[in-house]
Amino acid sequence: MSEPEDSKDYYRFVTGVVAARASAMSATVKVESLVRSSTGPIDWRFRQRDFALFWFRAGFHGFDVSVDGSQTRVREPGRRGLSLFPGDAATTGEFRAKSVCEYDVIFIDRGFVEGRSTCILDRELVGFDEPKIRSSLVELTSWKSDASFGLMSEGWALQTIARLTVALGEIPDVPTARGGLSPTAMRRIDEYVMANLHVAVGMKELAAIASLSVRHFARAFKQSTGATPARYIFDRRLDLAKRLLAETSQHVTEIALVCGFSHAQHLSNTFRRATGRTPTAFRRIVQGAQSPAHYPT
Repeated sequence: MSEPEDSKDYYRFVTGVVAARASAMSATVKVESLVRSSTGPIDWRFRQRDFALFWFRAGFHGFDVSVDGSQTRVREPGRRGLSLFPGDAATTGEFRAKSVCEYDVIFIDRGFVEGRSTCILDRELVGFDEPKIRSSLVELTSWKSDASFGLMSEGWALQTIARLTVALGEIPDVPTARGGLSPTAMRRIDEYVMANLHVAVGMKELAAIASLSVRHFARAFKQSTGATPARYIFDRRLDLAKRLLAETSQHVTEIALVCGFSHAQHLSNTFRRATGRTPTAFRRIVQGAQSPAHYPT
């Protein structure tokens, strides 16, 4: 996977001073273990493409976090120091910490997550505890300098996605209107998504189009489409990439950017997981066939 991004769409701003940092990265996961010092509350602004799992290990008295306008307050987190933030979520927070605090952040490649059809990691989960995840994080962070970190981290990511999916499934559903979104709202959302596949599309934007809260929108959208917003957008990006590969001579890098992937390798990794073929192999097969309208899956 690529490094966490800093751009107009993606950013990561944290006050205080980093006293120590250790990191490791594979194709699937990036792990950072940090020690931060501060003389007052730590302010935080964060939006990244990839899914982020935080473990606020030690030194935190509590925190207030807003994810796409949804507020959560955690007092004396203790073991409830785990927090999940979905990709593209605009997040702000204030952390009340001791003079020195410790935490881990694990970025999980967005394409890897979205390529799992059972994944429902489209909502935040702030201040929760899952003993098996905590235990696995201790193990994962100890692998940072291990030669087999890449293989181990992919296995960890698969297990953690499954555990997070269970944890999210245990959150009580927010009641939604029977029948989900109206046809008009669904049409507007689809038009907006298709016009903005090249940039980050957030839940807050889509919910505003439907005039719903983020949580209400997520439920109504899945009721209407059978998919999470993240999966829906992923499928649209993949469909557009297939069409451009089949019907144009555009370079793979251009197609990646048009379809909202950060670079050609991001598209290639995601495309191969979803279809079993690289973009180049897919293009060769389709453009060599007589009927390009029927794309291989």
